[in-house]
Amino acid sequence: FVYGVEADLGYLGVRGDNFVVESPDNFGSTKLGVYGDLTARLGFAADTLLIYAKGGAAATHYKVSYGDLDGGDPDPDNNASKSGGRFGYTVGGGVEWAVSDKWTTKLEYQYFDFGKVDLSDLDGDEAKVKIDAHTIKIGLNYKF
Repeated sequence: FVYGVEADLGYLGVRGDNFVVESPDNFGSTKLGVYGDLTARLGFAADTLLIYAKGGAAATHYKVSYGDLDGGDPDPDNNASKSGGRFGYTVGGGVEWAVSDKWTTKLEYQYFDFGKVDLSDLDGDEAKVKIDAHTIKIGLNYKF
C-alpha cells in the first residue's frame, strides 16, 4: 500500500452561459478560473502500476451572474453577480505507471464541489448556482 499528500495548482477555464427565453426571460453565467487543492492519496502498488484514490480540500476563483434578458441580451439594469474565492472539497482516483526509476505517467479523474451560490435580481427572481467541475488529467512525472 502507498500513501501520501499531494498539492495541485491549476486553471480550470470553465465558462458557461444559459439563456432561458421563456418567461421570465432569465439568463445565467458561470466562470471558474484558478484552483488549488491539497489531497491525501491512498493506493495499491503492483510492480510498476499504482492504483489510487484521493480526496481533500479545494479552492477556486469564481464569477456567477444572473438576471433578465432585454431583446435577447443580458439586461445590464436588472442582474445580480457574485465573484471571489470559494472553498470546497475534491475526490478522485487514477492510475500511475512507472516507465523507469525516475519517470511515471498517470491518468486521473477528479471531481470538485464548491457548493451553491444564491443570487437574486432586482425583480426578485432567484437562482441557486451549483459550482462544481469534473477533470481528467494525463500526466508525466519526474522523481527528483
